[in-house]
Amino acid sequence: GGSFRPNPGAGTPAAEGTPTPGGGAAYLLTLEGHPGGTVYFSDRPARVFGEAPTRDFLDGLGFSPANPPNAALVAQTEDGDDVVVLELLDPAYDADAGTVTYGAEVLAEYAGEGLAHVAERQAGAAPPEAFGRASLFIDDCPDLTGCFIHEVGDVRIWYLPDGPVGMCWSWSSFACSPCNGNSVDYYTDLCNATFGECADKGCHAG
Repeated sequence: GGSFRPNPGAGTPAAEGTPTPGGGAAYLLTLEGHPGGTVYFSDRPARVFGEAPTRDFLDGLGFSPANPPNAALVAQTEDGDDVVVLELLDPAYDADAGTVTYGAEVLAEYAGEGLAHVAERQAGAAPPEAFGRASLFIDDCPDLTGCFIHEVGDVRIWYLPDGPVGMCWSWSSFACSPCNGNSVDYYTDLCNATFGECADKGCHAG
């Protein structure tokens, strides 16, 4: 089961060195009874599936504020399955409690392909604050689209030179990396070489 509640820290700046819960997103999505493993799968052209340790999966997928991953939550309610499409931010996994918490923003429209078969069932509103059994389907690795700096209470973003860059999931390292064979560090260096403020403060590609 789980909950979907307004985030008390939504839109508020973080104190220096203190992260804002859920990355300051409008909602906090909490999933309970998590067994510690995340199933991954692909369709065409290669039909690959397996299970990754959830902590490794969350670290490897990347939750960049420049381009957070999309996901579809399918939750059981008294009226049947409730579907909502979300952007996910700043996950927190508690292995002892068996919970995963995400910052979440509701997407009224979804233009991708990976979740299209689920998104077409979306009612458009947020799910109930508490729900029963649920599945969270996270879309493919988000593209690299920007160069960003984390500052106190703010994130500054520039468009990535030569972007967007497609990212592919690595079954061996449980991480997203550029499909073209370059590394994320390559694009981080490109950000810092292109934008003066990045060179001064240090940007990350995301």
